[in-house]
Amino acid sequence: MRKKGLAKQPFAYHLAELRIRLLFVCVGFITGSIIGYYFAKPLLNWILFPLHQSVYYTSPIGGFNVVLSVSLLIGILFAIPIFLYQSFLFTRPLLPESLIRRTPFVIISSFFLLLLGISFAYFVALPESLHFFSSFSTTNVKSLINANDYLTFVTKYFFGFGLLFQFPLVLYLINARTPLPIKKLFSYQRYVIVIAFVAGAILSPDPFTMCLMALPIIFLYYFSIMLVWTINKNNEYMKARQKKTKAV
Repeated sequence: MRKKGLAKQPFAYHLAELRIRLLFVCVGFITGSIIGYYFAKPLLNWILFPLHQSVYYTSPIGGFNVVLSVSLLIGILFAIPIFLYQSFLFTRPLLPESLIRRTPFVIISSFFLLLLGISFAYFVALPESLHFFSSFSTTNVKSLINANDYLTFVTKYFFGFGLLFQFPLVLYLINARTPLPIKKLFSYQRYVIVIAFVAGAILSPDPFTMCLMALPIIFLYYFSIMLVWTINKNNEYMKARQKKTKAV
């Protein structure tokens, strides 16, 4: 669509290309939504499983809204890798050659980390949070959960943890442009730990659940440091090896 040597094009050219890229994303979103609509019932059963009870709607079109919400959620998840790929194609002339070669790895890793974050939310964080909040029910006070409210609650968890698990990739990309000093990253660890527990407290005031949510953030930070250190050491080794080869 756009060659690297032709980065300086009229604004109308870039605008037209952006529209085409967004059109691909919209097609992916619509396709994913149709698939989500077709499999709405089994998907809804899957989403409701951690709750262990039925949900309700209070309007004549409530059932349709629930199915539509599930369909749109699947459509968004389906469109994310397409959006990442189209974003790469649009910004490719501005990216360094070293980063362009890693693009397939970056896109696949981003989608994998998104699924990993959603899986953690579904199997660990969401059940624990629901268990904590349901503990406030009594014999005379029982929950009558609205379907749309529950889907909104679940969606926030899915995308919150999905974005949170992108952290190693963000540091990887920053380090690809400007190598990050490991000592400096370690100096920020106290702030990361505090932010992790504050985020956990916001999502759930239960101490156990709070720790359960804070630990992945801390783990991801240290994993990111290890990843950056490994990449930088490997780059230093390759540069040293190239210098020796040139010297010979």
